[in-house]
Amino acid sequence: SMSHPSLFLEKVALKVAFVDSDWNELDLEQNRIDAMVSERLSGSRYILDIFGYCAYSALYEIADGGNLFSAIGSYDSDPDDGADKDIESDWEHWNSTRKITLAHEVAAAVADLHSIDAEDISSVVHGDLDPYQFVSTDKGKTYKLGDFNGAQLLFWHEEDGSICNVSAANSGGRFRSPEEVREDYVTEKVDIFNMGTIFYQILTGKLPFEDDTVTEAEEKFAAGDRPLIPVEYMDSEDVNDQAILRAMDLCWEEEPEERPTAGEIEELLL
Repeated sequence: SMSHPSLFLEKVALKVAFVDSDWNELDLEQNRIDAMVSERLSGSRYILDIFGYCAYSALYEIADGGNLFSAIGSYDSDPDDGADKDIESDWEHWNSTRKITLAHEVAAAVADLHSIDAEDISSVVHGDLDPYQFVSTDKGKTYKLGDFNGAQLLFWHEEDGSICNVSAANSGGRFRSPEEVREDYVTEKVDIFNMGTIFYQILTGKLPFEDDTVTEAEEKFAAGDRPLIPVEYMDSEDVNDQAILRAMDLCWEEEPEERPTAGEIEELLL
């Protein structure tokens, strides 16, 4: 008798626009950039994989293990803060090895994004880097970066080879760089600053300036202030804690050109 081959079915996620959404050229372009960046990075194990795209719709690997924001479990009072509160936080059980592993995954994802055309030569700004942009496809074991529909493409000056800055399209919020809050023109270095704030939350389990409103937190970042580091981490002799603190400080440099590349931070956290 003949046996039939087994059929293996894999869950996928279909990303679509709201049914009642109006057609909008800007939204269509953002979705195109989202799909293009995802496709170009499909070889990275730190980036959410894409299988297909058309206009407002895209097919991705399913990430039903929650996001990093939810795993940490520190929320703003805003009920729509991007966290999936159905996912139970396990931050209290993280040791320093778990924390530096997650911090490295964040840095590796951003390093791959910023090297999409050539190593450490950026042509894309994510522009919306938050813990909830990192999602899990394996029940919270690892996290991948996704959602590039807020990304902006960078161009190069034909004569002197310098990078052309872009406007701070997603300025504002607890995870925003000073130049974004000021609505200055920006480069990929905004992602580096925001990455430092993600490291802060991974290390401490706290929101940056958690006792302040979002607006107050923005103003403090723009004024050059940084969130206080709990003494238990400042005085820690754990090499993993110290590596995360060092990476955080480097990412939080006030002047964008003084901040390291994502690749350099990735190496620091190895």
